[in-house]
Amino acid sequence: MQQHGDEQSAREPEQALSGAPGAGAAPATGTTGVPGPEVDRVPKVDPDGGATLLGWLARMRREAPVWHAPDGHAHVFRHEDITKVVTDPATFSNNLMLFGGPRRGGGDANAEQAETAEQATGQAEAAAPETAEATEAPAAEAPAADTDAASADTATDAESAAEDADAAPAQNPAGGQLLMLDPPEHGKLRRIVSRAFTAKMVAELEPRIAEITNELLDTVAGADGFEMNGTLANPLPVSVISMMLGVPVSDRDQFQEWANNLLAVDPEDPESVAGLASTAEALGAYLQGFVTTRRAEPQQDLISQLCSADVGGEQLNDMEVINFSALLLLAGHVTTSVLLGNILLCLDEHPHLYKELREDRDKVPAYIEETLRLRSPFTKIDRVVARDTELNGVRLAKGTYLCLWMLSANRDEDVFDDPDTYLPSRANSRQLAFGHGIHYCIGAPIARLEARIVLNLLLDRYSEIRVDRSERLSFHGSNIFGARSLPLTVSRA
Repeated sequence: MQQHGDEQSAREPEQALSGAPGAGAAPATGTTGVPGPEVDRVPKVDPDGGATLLGWLARMRREAPVWHAPDGHAHVFRHEDITKVVTDPATFSNNLMLFGGPRRGGGDANAEQAETAEQATGQAEAAAPETAEATEAPAAEAPAADTDAASADTATDAESAAEDADAAPAQNPAGGQLLMLDPPEHGKLRRIVSRAFTAKMVAELEPRIAEITNELLDTVAGADGFEMNGTLANPLPVSVISMMLGVPVSDRDQFQEWANNLLAVDPEDPESVAGLASTAEALGAYLQGFVTTRRAEPQQDLISQLCSADVGGEQLNDMEVINFSALLLLAGHVTTSVLLGNILLCLDEHPHLYKELREDRDKVPAYIEETLRLRSPFTKIDRVVARDTELNGVRLAKGTYLCLWMLSANRDEDVFDDPDTYLPSRANSRQLAFGHGIHYCIGAPIARLEARIVLNLLLDRYSEIRVDRSERLSFHGSNIFGARSLPLTVSRA
């Protein structure tokens, strides 16, 4: 169990989750009416901001830590089990197309459509879009250079399991899809990308991130309130990623529109899913033209570096550069945007902590880490079982689609004392918001940097920030754990 200091406990009531003024405490252990293993469909984040989902996750940790759902998928809820899965790519593959894609019982057309949208947007995996090491990276540090510690023998085991599968023939993901690669292909691609995506490059972003943040906040400088996502949380990461890639300023509004479209997709709405395909096609065509230009005339930007990166004579092809760039746009945008909003949701529930933080900025990183633990930007990531196995006493057949609930792992009572309490003083080295293992989030250092800069600048400008709860908050519906819209009232310092 994690031990924490004497800081006053700051419990997060359901109000912080639902946005409903005067809401009571979140469902307690054993409370009647909280859904459990009997459900036909997994609870969503919306409309209550995740209160029902969190109650369900708590029951599942106790009653069915590895659960076979009616749709044929298996779900994993405890920290220990999830850690085992993500550190064993031979048994639990990232290649979700290994046996022809997700297999669901009953031919649920809506479920299939939802999964298609999740895969296309990367939402199911953007919580952990790559790491440099097979062991857990320090929570507040950038990962080191890729070692891909899982051996080639491990990869061979996974490939052998796929070859004799009873499901559809194995398929390989499109080039550059780091999220869906297993060793040794993952390590090869990761090493090339790491040559361009360096800690030095991230550190050099700091002054420009601060400049962009101030420019965005200046647009509401005289206001007594503003909507956080539209003003700052969405445009900041898109601007930063665009700048990194070398996208011209004149094209950044279009980039923002594409990012918004990817984020807004509703997996259960056919028109929304069709719109996603159109957005992905337009973004891919734009990036192809950009890659072609940069190969002919390299510049000082990330796409040029990706085009020229060379490890042992290996280089990225156009598709690999395009797919990695698109991953940065979506995963980087969503993670930072939701994290920023979640920090303010947590602080709104505990105004004394906002005051404390204004007076002691050294605590900012700890507040960011505790927010990542308590309100992980993404609820889950996915794997596919590559060979018959057993997890926590439950049999898992080869080809089973596996949902790993990172949000649940980060509230596991066996790992974190008083896990539903917002306690920035606690040790958070084991929180899994950015994943664990060889797919630990490549964008984690940027997300943490952006959050630190934004939070400090908000603390500079405002003596108080509160969430405007005059109307019920709107939350994302499925895998994103955050508010779609976050109206604020502010008092200038």
